[in-house]
Amino acid sequence: MIKSNMGPENNNQKQNLTAWLMSGLFGILSGIFLVFGYQLEKYDNVNFKDAGTYALILCFAFILTIDVYYVWNNYDGARQGKKTLWLCDY
Repeated sequence: MIKSNMGPENNNQKQNLTAWLMSGLFGILSGIFLVFGYQLEKYDNVNFKDAGTYALILCFAFILTIDVYYVWNNYDGARQGKKTLWLCDY
């Protein structure tokens, strides 16, 4: 008889996808708000024609998304009783 892997593994994939989507949304919105907020403070307007603006938004979004994803996983692991030290389990 073949065992099905549809139970906990499928739920884990769903949680992993949710973590990436939520951290991605946070990263994109935070990048936009940081760049536009800086431009509004410095120049009193937002320059939509500048390619550097969009590149900076993408850089911030990428960095913040990865950071928030790993922080989210560490908080979730701590909530479930998993002890983590930086990136290594002990």
